[in-house]
Amino acid sequence: MAALVSKQITVIVCFAVLDLLAVIAMGLRFYSMTVVHRKIKIHDVLCIVSLVMLIAYSIDLLVGTIAGGIGLHRLQVPIPTMETGLKAFFSSQFFWAISIASFRLAILDFYVQAFPTRIFQYFAYGAMTIVCLFFVGSITTTLAMCRPIVSNWDLNIHGKCGDEGTAELAAAAFNMALDIGIVVLPVPVIWGLHMSKQKKAAVMATFALSLGISAINLARIIQVLRCSLSDFTYCTADSAILTVAEMAVGIIVACVPMLGPVIFPERRRRFDKRYVYQPNKTSYGSSQKHSRQHSDSQGSTEMALGPGWDKRQNMQYTEIHNKVLPPTPVKVRQGEIAVWREFEVQSDADNRV
Repeated sequence: MAALVSKQITVIVCFAVLDLLAVIAMGLRFYSMTVVHRKIKIHDVLCIVSLVMLIAYSIDLLVGTIAGGIGLHRLQVPIPTMETGLKAFFSSQFFWAISIASFRLAILDFYVQAFPTRIFQYFAYGAMTIVCLFFVGSITTTLAMCRPIVSNWDLNIHGKCGDEGTAELAAAAFNMALDIGIVVLPVPVIWGLHMSKQKKAAVMATFALSLGISAINLARIIQVLRCSLSDFTYCTADSAILTVAEMAVGIIVACVPMLGPVIFPERRRRFDKRYVYQPNKTSYGSSQKHSRQHSDSQGSTEMALGPGWDKRQNMQYTEIHNKVLPPTPVKVRQGEIAVWREFEVQSDADNRV
């Protein structure tokens, strides 16, 4: 095997670093799930699929780089070696299409679960439909670009091929528009939440990380315009680095909203064990358990008790994880006060309810 040139070494190093960052983000995502006791959901599965396709893409083009001449100028690559590189490039496009569709669907599925507003969900499902259609279009374009298909890599067969440069340019432009649309989609809902402007800005900044994917797609457009496909093997090296960056950043962006308990360790205790108590139908009052645990706390709950209250009847406790139950409607007689309150079981060092 011939010695690798600097361009090929750059491809290998960039692939390794970007893949490692994506794997770390995914590992932190699942560690966060264990902290908050959350079960695996559809968007978690989609992120796994995207990561697997990213690794498959990287391995495929690493083979094309080491054994197929990617990173070398076309005149430096023997025809048998070039055919290996062309095979690797052709198959890599399927891994890319699956990966970007998966992490986008993961982000949109998270939107649907995080913002359960009917109108917003209609827009989110519409965006999912566009993502799926783009995925189908990408696969169809790859399969139909050259006829017969074997002419994509067999240079001895003179097939008919479409304009690959125009197709790649159109795909990058549409990708950029789609990423911007996914970023903008939840902004009206987030801004309408009942929270401080600082927190709203922080939440939107998290989602705005998706603009990094748009920036990568813009760089791909510039790369397509700058580099001639007549030197295919050399141009593919830079394009492959940007493509891996697109997939890796997309996976990281899909994982960031889940990393709160990891990024802010002081908040983990609120997920360790959470109880919500609700009054039953025949009594009002705080339980002896609640009184014993929080008697010294500032701002403890006080209740005005009506006649006939039975102290032997305790509140109904429900242990939950990463979920807040809505208050149960309670009928209140004149002269009585009913209190529903959520509280967290915390360490003695933090003596707050």
